[in-house]
Amino acid sequence: MTVAQSWLLQHSPSIMLIPDTLSVAHLRENIAGAALALPPDALAELDPT
Repeated sequence: MTVAQSWLLQHSPSIMLIPDTLSVAHLRENIAGAALALPPDALAELDPT
């Protein structure tokens, strides 16, 4: 989920994500997704063809 959130935010910084945050663990995962910067080669590999 962290990588998916990062990928979405790097493609459109104005996107509004509303992830499931029912626990402190989920909140930490969501924060990590926002803080993760994927390198260009990883973004290219994850992009749909």
